Order: sequence, then structure tokens, then C-alpha cells
Amino acid sequence: MPRGPVVNSAAILRPMIGIKANLRRALAPSESFSAIVFTLAILAVGFGLYAGDPGYFWHDDFQTQHIGGSREIARAWSEGSFPLLARWSWAAGALAGEFQYGVFSIFLTVLNILVWKFTLTLDSVAAILAITHLTVTALGAYLLSREFGISRPLAAMVGFISAYNGFHLGWDAVSWYPGLTSFAWLPWFWLFTRRAVVGRVSFGTVFGIAFLPLSADYGGVAVHDSHGAARCVLATADRVGSEAAARIFLGLRRNDGGCPALRAGAADAGRVPPRH
Repeated sequence: MPRGPVVNSAAILRPMIGIKANLRRALAPSESFSAIVFTLAILAVGFGLYAGDPGYFWHDDFQTQHIGGSREIARAWSEGSFPLLARWSWAAGALAGEFQYGVFSIFLTVLNILVWKFTLTLDSVAAILAITHLTVTALGAYLLSREFGISRPLAAMVGFISAYNGFHLGWDAVSWYPGLTSFAWLPWFWLFTRRAVVGRVSFGTVFGIAFLPLSADYGGVAVHDSHGAARCVLATADRVGSEAAARIFLGLRRNDGGCPALRAGAADAGRVPPRH
């Protein structure tokens, strides 16, 4: 009888073994301390920007739309009602219908309620909302990078740039808040997906994490970027490496064009020239 194709089991298991080794390193106690120090540094940068200019995170759409939506959500919950409609808006008052307000996001709901418990200026509230999500982004990117085996300094660089890049500082964090709240959870989604592959967490946990970007304001951004992230994760399953992982995440928002493994796969098929 003709023999079937020979399967190289070692080649199949090699990437999985590498993932498990990096995961053990990422879960070490020393990593917790490093992550805490990194988080404090990211918070210091954000509040340093605010101290230098109290209106730094307070521009355009944040002033005219998103800060009001945050306040209305907190008001509704404080009065014991679900934030479906805005009481004081003369137009576009359907908070639940306008998905950008994130009324179904548990994280945003808790954050909105807490921040409006204090008597703060509007620019202070905007700064806290933005810096919180910049920190979530940076920490997720840092932990994801460490799980790929990237050294602490390079992982810190990836986390810092993922949060304090030109697009965020010029647009998402200072004006178009929904873009920031959606993107912040993508590295966490990638992180827990990777851990689910090796059995450290259940895929039910992954779906729970996926709900965070999907329910955080700008659903279209989350769905678009999550699709690109998922394809990138699958394409790099056999191409894991420190340099590649850093380049992948830094180019994530460019979708397929920013994923070296996807472009490499296309180049292998003779369809797209490799990017240098």
C-alpha cells in the first residue's frame, strides 16, 4: 500500500515548546516586579504631560462629545438606571445606540463611575480617562513582548511606543477617545490567546478578554484590528523570535501590511515583494 506523507512531529512541536518556555519566564515572580515598575513609569509619563499642560488631553471631540457621554453614563448608573438615553442631549442622545460610548463595557462603566465620584475639572477627567487606557495598552504590550522572549529593555520600548506613539498622542488620546479605548485591549487579547494555545487559560477566558475591545466604544476599530491581530498570530506560529515579535506589534495598526510573517508568506508564494 502507498505510504502517506511523513509528518515531522518535532517541527510541529518546536514552536509550542518555545511558547511554553517563554510563558514560564513571563510568569516568574521577578516579572511581576518589573511589570509594576514599568506601569508606574508609564503613569508618570502621562501625568507628567498633564502637569506640563493641563489641557493636553482635552481637545476637539473629547470636549464636545466623549466627556459628556462619560458623564451621562455615570449619572445614569448613580440614579439606578441603565444608560440607554442621555437626558440632556438635544440630538444623538441614544447612548446604547451610539456604540462609541461603550455602555456595555464593564471596564469603562466602572472607570466612568469612579472618575465622576470626585470633584474634578473636565480636563482632569479627560486626562485620567486617557492615561488609564494608555497604561492598559503599554502594560499589555510589555507582557506580550516578554512572553515572546523579548528582553526587558526592548519589551519596555515596545510597551512605551505602543502607548505613546504619534497616532495616540496626536489623535486617539487627545481627541478621538474611542479609538484609544478599543485599541488598548488588543495586546491583552493576543496575550491570552497565546496562553490558551498552550493550555494555561481556557478559550472561554479568551472570549471574555475579546469582549473588552468589542464593547469598548469604537467597535469597528476593535473588530478590524482584532482580525488583523488574529491573522498575524496564526501566521507567526512558526516564525517566533524577539525581533520579529517587536516589529509585528509595532506595525499592528497597519493590518496585514504591518505583519512581517503575512508579507513573508505572500512573498514565498510570489505575490508580494518582501518589505525591507
